[in-house]
Amino acid sequence: MRWLREKWLVLGWVFLALLVPSVGQAAGTIFLTPDKVTHSLGTDFDITLELSTGGQMVKKVEGVISFDNTLLRVKSISTNTTVVDSWLVEPTFVNNRGKISFVGLLNNDTGDSLSLFVVSFASRQLGVAQISVSSGQVIGAGVEANNITGALGSAMVTIENPLSYDLEPTALNVNQADGISAGKLAELRIVSAEILYRLLLISVGVLVLGLNWWLSQNRGTKKPRRSRRV
Repeated sequence: MRWLREKWLVLGWVFLALLVPSVGQAAGTIFLTPDKVTHSLGTDFDITLELSTGGQMVKKVEGVISFDNTLLRVKSISTNTTVVDSWLVEPTFVNNRGKISFVGLLNNDTGDSLSLFVVSFASRQLGVAQISVSSGQVIGAGVEANNITGALGSAMVTIENPLSYDLEPTALNVNQADGISAGKLAELRIVSAEILYRLLLISVGVLVLGLNWWLSQNRGTKKPRRSRRV
């Protein structure tokens, strides 16, 4: 039985050895918020890049954001609310390439929604634009400075025609009006036919009365006969 206990002890150590690295490599996520929005053409909007440390302390974060430069362009980047302690490479955008790059140092911070920076976009054309963290690294604090990068997020932006919001209620009203007129069309036809029928009866009655009056005026009057000359 001793050999059996030793066997289970060895298997337990192997299991712990496999489990420990996975615990030490808890995922750090770089994501965008909001991740799904709709805006009118010609309007500006903000997208925030945030960091979730996965419960670990982080000392460095870096990455590249890609966006559809046929539909969007970056107007400015704000780091007023950033958790980054210092920038090795400040957030820099190149509109003709559709890229934003950054490298920042943190002060062993930890959290689920740490703000890195805010990007102000302007819409250029109608369509659905994808904004994504195309590459990135989250480096944990400590002597080993392990790469604890997990998921890299993305956002979808729908650019719509601003006139569509004004046209939709109008179209709805027209459809409702068409429905009402179609529903009453048969009734209006019946009423119109009845009015025409009554007008026709009145006209015939007036004609008959006029004819009777004319006949009554001309019954007692006879034309005088002409005398013949001898």
